[in-house]
Amino acid sequence: FLVLPNPCLALYSFSKVFSFQGLFWSINPNGKRHLFSSPSTAFDYNSAHLPPFSIVTYASTGGGASFNAGEILPLVEASGGFQLAPWIAVGGFWAVNPLSNFEDANLGLSFANTDAAYAYMSGTEIIVTPWADRMIHPLFRATVGGISVGYLKNAEDGEGYNSNVENRYFFGSISTGAEMNFSRHIRIGLRGGWRFAGNDDTLGIDEGDLSGFEVSLSVRALWRTAID
Repeated sequence: FLVLPNPCLALYSFSKVFSFQGLFWSINPNGKRHLFSSPSTAFDYNSAHLPPFSIVTYASTGGGASFNAGEILPLVEASGGFQLAPWIAVGGFWAVNPLSNFEDANLGLSFANTDAAYAYMSGTEIIVTPWADRMIHPLFRATVGGISVGYLKNAEDGEGYNSNVENRYFFGSISTGAEMNFSRHIRIGLRGGWRFAGNDDTLGIDEGDLSGFEVSLSVRALWRTAID
């Protein structure tokens, strides 16, 4: 004879199996099942993520003048880098002093005895701005790098320049001044200080004559970039 299972016994067995399975599986609010977790401790892998990482960068441009061996030389400069904290920034800088007249620009300069002469400075800068949250606050800047002194050579066809000749020397400077928070992202700075150039006798310029006092007015823009 065929023996049919007791309906009550079968229902009881199924309830036990599903209760045991519930200890190992859970369903999170998004409908995903996770093994070996309970509903109260299930981790939502869809919504979990690391907090975003952000950096503050800056770019600056400006100009002024340097005072060398009794002459005033125009100065153009730019820089960029990272604002590590509200009061300190580290980056790279670039600056140029024309030392004589150029083919299409009569600057009234004769600091060097060669036409199209220049001094190009580059390196690392450190900017310190205590009390940066105030509208007007102190500004300290130090640089270290090199200075290239040279001139541009005319092209063979006589139109424009196609090469240059230069020598590289040590360069460093330190200056102080004030910076104004023009807006949340724009700062205007005025500074003056001393620079040291380790040049030897070149292009009619005596040794060390590229050292001297300099003054500059600059605009600095800051912005934050989030990396998620």
